[in-house]
Amino acid sequence: MNPMLLLCLAAVALLGACTKEDAPQEDDHSLLIGKDWLRSGGTIPRNGTTQQEAKLSSCEQDDFLRFEEADRLLYDEGLSRCKPAVSQVLEGTWRLQQKDRLLILDIDNDLRGKHQITELTETNLSFRYSRAGKQYILTYTRR
Repeated sequence: MNPMLLLCLAAVALLGACTKEDAPQEDDHSLLIGKDWLRSGGTIPRNGTTQQEAKLSSCEQDDFLRFEEADRLLYDEGLSRCKPAVSQVLEGTWRLQQKDRLLILDIDNDLRGKHQITELTETNLSFRYSRAGKQYILTYTRR
């Protein structure tokens, strides 16, 4: 058999064995950074065992988080402020641990502490955390 023909057949066989790989998934760090995450809901414990949908007051509906490079975190109260005497924007820090699923926030509000990410996509962020022995889940939507 012709060596050139064998070479061509081998090349075709090798190329046919290759499969198209899926596009690489963004990591959690990249998904968080540079986006405004608008608070969209969550659940809070009620009577110790049942969960109740967390209702946002009108002044909370435009509050958002912004994760930036160098672990900089911004919490903005939006146009309708709940506490006019408090700064419009709070600054803090953030970092990810445990295979990028534990979000640690250091900011001067109720969000300070460790939060377990339960969902993180291009458009949704949810995490749970404990306060006084109760589990809370907060949900954010990319704005």
